[in-house]
Amino acid sequence: TIRTQLLLAEVWQAEWDLWAGLALSSAVCALERVFSRQPDYARRPLSALFWALPLANTAWLLSHGFWGTDLPLLLTAVHSLQFAYLGRHEKGSPYRGAAVFGTVAFCLIAFGTHLQLRQAYAYVIPVGLGVLLLVHLFGERMRPQDRNTVRAAALLAMLGSTAYYVIADGKLSLVHILVLALLCLFCMGVAAFTRIRAYLYLGFTGFVVDLGALLYRVLIRLERGAVMTLVGVLVLVVSL
Repeated sequence: TIRTQLLLAEVWQAEWDLWAGLALSSAVCALERVFSRQPDYARRPLSALFWALPLANTAWLLSHGFWGTDLPLLLTAVHSLQFAYLGRHEKGSPYRGAAVFGTVAFCLIAFGTHLQLRQAYAYVIPVGLGVLLLVHLFGERMRPQDRNTVRAAALLAMLGSTAYYVIADGKLSLVHILVLALLCLFCMGVAAFTRIRAYLYLGFTGFVVDLGALLYRVLIRLERGAVMTLVGVLVLVVSL
């Protein structure tokens, strides 16, 4: 084929296939907005091509062994931006759902292959936030009970995975404590947004665990006399 001849002549490089696919996807994205007011039969082939291109680019990326490079991040970022652009005017658009999925995939790839994080909450939190965002976008199509159940499961997964490291980590890393504190604040924000008190109690419980871990971190670094004095002050304050 022409591509093979170009590769043999070192005129073309394999990774340029992905750049060509991204360029084609960007062109189709621009044409999608141009044909947005056309009848469905005229827009359907273009929409099918636009949905197929990310799958084709991803399959090419995996089959050519470029996993672990910057190309997966580039691919997910560009396609997520394209989907977000096409769905910017409609809350329940499937384009927005695809943009959320791409953003979560971008975070997971970055944390796993580049930052090489080994904590479970580094992967649970992006997935949980993605689930909450999808519920916000498409929650009107769900029953209120199912919507609240999904939200609660996502919040519990995020708080539980982070609290595990706060409690089980013998070093009591301040990073784990800070992440749990931010999640508790986020959980309380969700409670204010949805007006569901259970989420508020959940966030408050996480704060109690977080403060307890922080207090223990401080106490184990103090001398015995200072610890006894501090404990006595705390008992006095509680008794009042």
